[in-house]
Amino acid sequence: MTHVNMRLQETPMSARGANLMRGRLQNNAVKFMPGTRDGLMINGGGFQGKTETACDAAAAFEDVWREVHHQLLPGPIPGTRDVFVPVAYCRLPVHATPKGLCKAILNVYGNPHPGTLDDLVRAVRDAIRDHLPSPC
Repeated sequence: MTHVNMRLQETPMSARGANLMRGRLQNNAVKFMPGTRDGLMINGGGFQGKTETACDAAAAFEDVWREVHHQLLPGPIPGTRDVFVPVAYCRLPVHATPKGLCKAILNVYGNPHPGTLDDLVRAVRDAIRDHLPSPC
């Protein structure tokens, strides 16, 4: 979901950013070992289409990912969980900090905020792990 239902005007920069984001999403989607995943920071002035470009790239990736899973996995099986994990959109201030990011993620899950950075990181790790779908 984006902020408006207007047509997204593609520019050379938005196309490059969207392609880079889709590539990162694809690479990270097939990583199963714990560790750091490649990320992407999109910055710029207000009302330049950063959020809409990111949402459009994520939606395009989701379409491809669902199609791949549709070809490889059977249809829904009663009593099992969905194999897709929702994406959480976290709004951060211009000068984001690790604590701010951790608190924003914990807010998505409705979890309390521990006091120290180490405890925040652990709480985020646990919250994400607890909300992953279990294997069938």
